[in-house]
Amino acid sequence: MKRTIQILLIFFTAFLGLMLHSEHASAAELSNTNFVDSLKFSTTQLTQGQTTSVRVEFSSKDNLKVKAGDTITFTLPAELQGMTENDGSPRKISLGELGEALIYKDRVIATFNEKVNQLEHVKGYFNFGLQATRTKNPNDTSIKTNLSTTATAQEITIHGDPGNTGEIGTLPFFWKSGDMLGEKGKVRWFVNANMTKEELSSDIILTDTHGLGQNLMHNHFA
Repeated sequence: MKRTIQILLIFFTAFLGLMLHSEHASAAELSNTNFVDSLKFSTTQLTQGQTTSVRVEFSSKDNLKVKAGDTITFTLPAELQGMTENDGSPRKISLGELGEALIYKDRVIATFNEKVNQLEHVKGYFNFGLQATRTKNPNDTSIKTNLSTTATAQEITIHGDPGNTGEIGTLPFFWKSGDMLGEKGKVRWFVNANMTKEELSSDIILTDTHGLGQNLMHNHFA
């Protein structure tokens, strides 16, 4: 009888350990499910080295409940690179209270935390930055990508690098661009006016606004 009890205890302990291990290992990869609703590139016509942002919208479905530890892996094509920190380490962005995403050169991995276990329905969005790869290819390159998810693919065109031909193309009168290639947590903005060097009869007055939660650094004008 004692031997039987010992065997049962050993079996129960092993079975319990198997259950705990299975629960821990049940984190799922969601990129190949219908969890990602859409991917939207802010700019689909890029020059080499130009940056763009991707807005990811996601939501749980009737047949899909998100758990802590679940991930979405976005695989980047060779024509696009993730915007990492200056030292090459992955850039971390927040998913609000739901988790965080790490941006690598060749992929972006979003991981959900324990908060999602408390929610009946998970829905949200986040943004991350990408940069068109510099290749010196003189020809335009068009790709269609959904970053290895089931979302509808978008067509991206990366214009060729004409090289140093000595010719100056047509410039716009005004141009504004920005990137996150500087210090961590800071956005660099570049504003150019009268790029065509026209004769003006009055001053140029620029009015702009910054995004919610951003602070203008008055001592960082160059």
